[in-house]
Amino acid sequence: MKKALIFWAVLVLFSCTGEESPSRTEENLFQTLTSGQWGISYFEDGGSDRASDFEGINFNFLSNGQVEAFRGTQLLDLGIWSTSIENRRAEIELSFPSNPLFENLNGNWYQILIGYERVSFRKDNEVSEDRLTFEKL
Repeated sequence: MKKALIFWAVLVLFSCTGEESPSRTEENLFQTLTSGQWGISYFEDGGSDRASDFEGINFNFLSNGQVEAFRGTQLLDLGIWSTSIENRRAEIELSFPSNPLFENLNGNWYQILIGYERVSFRKDNEVSEDRLTFEKL
């Protein structure tokens, strides 16, 4: 019985892939987002799929707290971002002041999944539960 329990414990431990990590630390979120360019692969806003609005837009999360939104070489907006821990959850706050296209991205989003190539967030409000996923380009 003891050997079977050890076998199952080892099997479960090694069956977890390194692609998606459950780490929810502020530092891990910061390091992941500043590691390259990102695109929006999923964005549900008020129950509507709005990801196509951001097709071809690249986001650069800079370590100085700025976030750039580019389409090709054209800078569409320069916003600010920060990470924090609220209620034991890693969160990102986004603020794009200039371009109305990005206004629904503004606010606090809490991390629900983080991996090397993907980070997913959720934002609760009175009307709906919005979801946002960035994928590394």
